Amino acid sequence: MQVNELMYQYIISKAFFLFVSIFIFTGCAIGPIPPCPVIRIDTNTASLSQFVQSKSLKSPDVLSYKAEIYSFNGTCQFDKKGVEVEMDVDFLFTKGSLEDSREVDLYYFVSIPRFYPSNEAKQVFVKKHLIRDSHPETLTLSEKNIKVFIPLDDKMTAAAYDIYVGFQLNNNQLKYNLQK
Repeated sequence: MQVNELMYQYIISKAFFLFVSIFIFTGCAIGPIPPCPVIRIDTNTASLSQFVQSKSLKSPDVLSYKAEIYSFNGTCQFDKKGVEVEMDVDFLFTKGSLEDSREVDLYYFVSIPRFYPSNEAKQVFVKKHLIRDSHPETLTLSEKNIKVFIPLDDKMTAAAYDIYVGFQLNNNQLKYNLQK
């Protein structure tokens, strides 16, 4: 019986006090965790196809290269002014008829439609890629640490802001995507 009393007095009561203290302090300090904004790949602009005009009027244009946005990963960090979203975007690059070494600029955007028509609604970035003779037919490219800031009055409203990622296309490229 004395062993039980000693165990209660020295171990159980102190462990219980420690557990309750941690529970109270962490519960008060953290509060509800605000949700991050939703990131989406824009399906109409997720693919960029660059064509070279064929030498013959009867032949179709030849695919020079194709790039696709196929995945992303994002986190968000809240402060008193709003939320900063940091993301990584992965591209799948397929070499078409390009035979010479050259650099290709892949322009892509991150947009927040809720900010439209202000300038903050869309940011355009560029991923530079060097195509060499030894370039594999298909490879993965990554763009890291893309940051977007959303000012917020209430952190809990962050999930109401959708963020879209897509390629900055010209009219012909967009028409091609919409016809597929």
